Amino acid sequence: MTQEDGFAVVELPEPAVELPQPAVEPVSEAGPPRRPVIDETSGRASAPTDADFAEAAVYRITIPEEALAGDDEVLLRLDWTGDVGRAYIGGRLVADQFWYGPAWEIGLRRFRKEVLEHGLELRLLPLAADAPVYLSPQVRPAAWPEDGVLELRSARLVPVPRTVLSAGDGTS
Repeated sequence: MTQEDGFAVVELPEPAVELPQPAVEPVSEAGPPRRPVIDETSGRASAPTDADFAEAAVYRITIPEEALAGDDEVLLRLDWTGDVGRAYIGGRLVADQFWYGPAWEIGLRRFRKEVLEHGLELRLLPLAADAPVYLSPQVRPAAWPEDGVLELRSARLVPVPRTVLSAGDGTS
């Protein structure tokens, strides 16, 4: 532990746990990018509807049981590019993300029983070149195919070990 500007800084070691990785199975390819609906009052693009996700690329992700055997959190880290993604377990929507560059992380601990029983279904929509959304120039795709940008590059399980810090009285 070190002191910086009156605060204690605790360096935590990297987790030494090596988790088995999920199996990713493409189920169906995406249709064309959705045409966004612009709200007349705000001038902003509206979120996609459930009907839009009928045209999404679908992936089935199977989580190995041993990956969720301990008490620590396990994140499903998705490295992807596209418009919007939704994650379902047993037909129930459990997470969603508008893509903006960083990986999408979904905590699996709270869904342990259901995700082991049903797996996770991922639905991803492609992003059109003319989509009325702001993307940082650092993450904006260089090339825009006519059928939009959509790529699931990886799905990894990442352990997040618990760390317990106790507050002392400062007299040590």
